[in-house]
Amino acid sequence: MEVKARQRAFSRGDSINYTHLCHKVSSLISKAKIVYCESKAKDHRKSINSSKWFKSISSLVGIDGTSNLPANGCQNYDLSELTEKLQAVFTAPWNGMMLDNAASYDLNNVKKATGIDGIPAWFLKQYSEDLAPVAHNITTSSIIQCKYPTLYKQALITPVPKITPPKNIETDFRQISVLPQLAKVLEKI
Repeated sequence: MEVKARQRAFSRGDSINYTHLCHKVSSLISKAKIVYCESKAKDHRKSINSSKWFKSISSLVGIDGTSNLPANGCQNYDLSELTEKLQAVFTAPWNGMMLDNAASYDLNNVKKATGIDGIPAWFLKQYSEDLAPVAHNITTSSIIQCKYPTLYKQALITPVPKITPPKNIETDFRQISVLPQLAKVLEKI
């Protein structure tokens, strides 16, 4: 009903009413999404099977399991050599780095990018009460077994040039890493 009223206001040129109805429709959509996600999360709240939980959350968030990374425009370069050089530069140990209180901010910042696992930060924060037991099981199992989940060892890394055009591969690129959200939680422990 609100959508039809919004469309009528748009076709009549009533911009004030149209803007008001746009906000109302957006609010209704957000509330409907929250109700839907809460009902689905309750179904899996007491699930002990982490694999089943991850698959259901992935389908709930809308992850299809395929990579959505665009093909890069580096056809003129030997990609394997470029990849090896970037990996060597980005995995070199950093000396003199100090940790600060920004680590706790990372977990509360819902505007952080979604990692390779496809689970957005807002989803974990919104449904933390429902998802905490399963995330706790994953974390404690990792610690007990002394194994870090393979998926959490991966990151989406984008080499961004500091200057254009980059002259030196070791100093002219900045590494932007996007980790999975649960890996960030596990990393802080």
